[in-house]
Amino acid sequence: FARLRRSLGMSEKDYQHSLSCEGFYLQFISNSKSKADFFLTNDKRFFLKTQNKREVKFLLSNLKIYIQHLESYPHSLLVKFLGVHRIKIPRQREKYFIVMQSVFYPDERIHDRYDIKGCQVSRWTDPAPEGSQIIVVLKDMNFEGKSISLD
Repeated sequence: FARLRRSLGMSEKDYQHSLSCEGFYLQFISNSKSKADFFLTNDKRFFLKTQNKREVKFLLSNLKIYIQHLESYPHSLLVKFLGVHRIKIPRQREKYFIVMQSVFYPDERIHDRYDIKGCQVSRWTDPAPEGSQIIVVLKDMNFEGKSISLD
């Protein structure tokens, strides 16, 4: 992962600073079927997603070809996985996290976030209350009747 981060122009110091910067991680509200937890670093550069051991093993088994692809195609639209970390808490199961580059960074230009799947079944999420700091990812049915203008 360090090789990939270097190829993306990211120093280890910047990576570690974002993961350990002051303040709390922001929990990203998601109705993910995988029941994964999502977090955003305080500086909003990286997403952290909980993963089970099987998913982590799969990612690691494909890491070499994944890095080769991103080095060959640096503007690829594939998600940029930047690290895998494990936390061991006494008397609990260990937790695995993958770190991904945030497509929302910098976030000043983003007002709404959608996870569009192209279907309508179970595709509505309650929006965040007005003035709330909670980041909610909206779904297909939330987008109904709206349009986007790319300026």
